[in-house]
Amino acid sequence: MKNMPLSQAFFENIAHIKKFLDLYSNSCAALLHNQTMIQQLNSSFFDVVLTDPVFPCGAVLAKYLQIPAVFFLRSIPCGIDYEATQCPNPSSYIPNLLTMLSDHMSFLQRSL
Repeated sequence: MKNMPLSQAFFENIAHIKKFLDLYSNSCAALLHNQTMIQQLNSSFFDVVLTDPVFPCGAVLAKYLQIPAVFFLRSIPCGIDYEATQCPNPSSYIPNLLTMLSDHMSFLQRSL
C-alpha cells in the first residue's frame, strides 16, 4: 500500500474494514442464533459478561442472558481508559497494549 495513491489506499482500507465488520457481525449473529450455546450459557449461571465496548455483541449477549456487562476498553494504547474509569491496572498482571511485555516480567519491566 506504500506505493499506491492515497485515494486507492483509502478505499482499500474501507474494503478491509467492511470485511472485518461483516465477519464480526456474522460471528455475533451465529452466536446469538446458536440455541445450544445460549442454553449452555444460561445453565452455567454466569454473574457477568466481560466485553469490549467497541464491539457490541458482548453487551447484546449480556442483555439477552439478563446479566450485567462490564466493559473493558483494551484498544487504547495510552492508558487513558484506566485513568478515566479509575480501574486497577497493575502492569504486573495486565501488560499495556503495544509494550511487547508478557505476563511474566522482571522487576524493571513491571515498573514501566
